[in-house]
Amino acid sequence: MNPDTHESLLAVYWRLIRDRRRRVRGSGGLGPLCRSARMDLGRTAMPWNESNFPRSMLNLTPVIRAKAIEIANALLQEGQEEGRAIRIAIAQAKRWATHERPHEQNF
Repeated sequence: MNPDTHESLLAVYWRLIRDRRRRVRGSGGLGPLCRSARMDLGRTAMPWNESNFPRSMLNLTPVIRAKAIEIANALLQEGQEEGRAIRIAIAQAKRWATHERPHEQNF
């Protein structure tokens, strides 16, 4: 292999790596294609259900978990980031359980 070709391949490789890092850093951890695909997925299908939910919801009671999943899916449909949607959903589901279902206090 020609040394000039090798250098140019390395330059192209490092430029691709650099551009990818910039794209990922600027979009909250996801590249623009991934982010738009996730938002489209949120509009057409709900990503979480009773058998497939975020690990952070594992310790919730089934009733509160179901409410948190419902809230998180709604937030994702509105375009909220996944991590933030999970945190908001858990907090709101716990608040809902406290106010609407006072007998469900063990969460």
